[in-house]
Amino acid sequence: FELQFCKLQAEGIIVAPAEGSNAATVASLAAAKEAVDNGFDTHLEDNFEGINWTRLLQYIKPLASVQTKRSWVYCYSWRVALIKDPGCIFFVCYYCHEHKVIDCRGGGIYKTSKAPSLAARHLKEKRRGHSYTAPNKT
Repeated sequence: FELQFCKLQAEGIIVAPAEGSNAATVASLAAAKEAVDNGFDTHLEDNFEGINWTRLLQYIKPLASVQTKRSWVYCYSWRVALIKDPGCIFFVCYYCHEHKVIDCRGGGIYKTSKAPSLAARHLKEKRRGHSYTAPNKT
């Protein structure tokens, strides 16, 4: 459609601007930044501080942040996505990653694309660095 429209326009009608301006761009960027700052909940933001990506070669940061209420399990883990399938979300336990339990195939990475129940079960295990329960369940 655009190609047909351009061909219909006479060359003489199209006028190039004499001088460039970035006023509209600057205004739209400022408005967009303000909208993001006001509307984004910081508790939904992913924090990747402390993660060693060289030990998680098949994973990347998720392409999109969570837009709904996050599960309590992500207070003790990172959300990562599989490189081959970025829509496939995994849980990486802070403790297991930091103490290299994951490197020796001791668990600590679980698929949570549909539900975080495996991650919750992992965090409830009675072992060092774990024994966590959901905040509303004691």
